[in-house]
Amino acid sequence: AKPPEERAGALVALATLNKYSKIQEAILDFYHSFPQERAKVMKAMWRSLDRGWAKYVVEALAHDDEGVREQGILGIGHLSLGSEADKLEELFNHDSLRQAALYSYALAAPGETTRARMKSLFNRIEKLADELDEEEAALVESALDERLAKWNRSKKSVAKGLLEKIGAGEAIAVTKDDGLGW
Repeated sequence: AKPPEERAGALVALATLNKYSKIQEAILDFYHSFPQERAKVMKAMWRSLDRGWAKYVVEALAHDDEGVREQGILGIGHLSLGSEADKLEELFNHDSLRQAALYSYALAAPGETTRARMKSLFNRIEKLADELDEEEAALVESALDERLAKWNRSKKSVAKGLLEKIGAGEAIAVTKDDGLGW
């Protein structure tokens, strides 16, 4: 058998295939069986984009190992766990976890995601973080761009579903009044 660290790396790579129960089982098995690989397992959890791992991601914030904590922070962002975003605010003052916390907060902060709201969210993050340096500002902007892109993909998916469900003519009429801003 391959060493646990190599197998944990493979889990990270395969995490996007989370819909397969064998991948989920392997992630959970590694979580319990190989605590020394916990950071990689946490990364596999959030890379799966499966909010079913939220409990583990949130628990990781209190872990003794900083690598595990960082992956938990990233998990809150990538899984869009808005209800947990306030836990990231206190990490804005933690030197080695600050960047991960800023990035994830921008991804997960509660509230609507619209192009117009992104500037006010940036300003709120800058205030909560007691200013951002140039690198941090770019990081937060990148996360907000990712959040907006995800929102746009979701919006397009809604439109596609409408097109398939009720036909093109009716979908266009519906989407004009659905509050999505089209």
